[in-house]
Amino acid sequence: MSREALGRYLRFLLAAAGVAVAAGLAGWLPTRAAAGREAAGAMVAALAVCWVGSAVGGLPIARSASAGAERTRGEPARRLNANLAAMALRIATVAAGAVAVAVAGLVPRGPFLLWIGIGYLALLVVDTLYAVAAARAGSGETAAP
Repeated sequence: MSREALGRYLRFLLAAAGVAVAAGLAGWLPTRAAAGREAAGAMVAALAVCWVGSAVGGLPIARSASAGAERTRGEPARRLNANLAAMALRIATVAAGAVAVAVAGLVPRGPFLLWIGIGYLALLVVDTLYAVAAARAGSGETAAP
C-alpha cells in the first residue's frame, strides 16, 4: 500500500471512530432513559461492531487506491470491483458481529440491534465519502480525505 493510500485510510479510520463516538455521545442519555443502564453497553457494543465493519470494508478501497498509483490500465473496473468488495465485506462483517453478540446474549438484544442500524447508517456516510475521495485521488482530481 502506498504511503498516500495508507494515510488516507488512517484518516478514514479516525473519521469513522469520531462519528461512532459522536453517535454514542448523542445517544447515551436517551438510550439509558428508554431502555436502562444495560442498554448503554449494548449501544457501545453495536457501535464497535459497526466501526470494525467500516474498517474491514475500507481495505479494498485502500488497496485499489494504492494499486492505482502504480498502474492505470483497467482503473474504472478495478475501482468498481473494490467498491463492490468493500460493500460486501462491510455488511458481512457487521452481520457476523451482530449475530455473534446477539446470540451470545452479552447485551440486551433490542437496543443492540437498534444501534446496529443507527451505527451502520451513520458510518455509511463516512464510508461513502472515503470511497469518493479515493476515487477522486486515483483520477487526479482534488480530493478531501
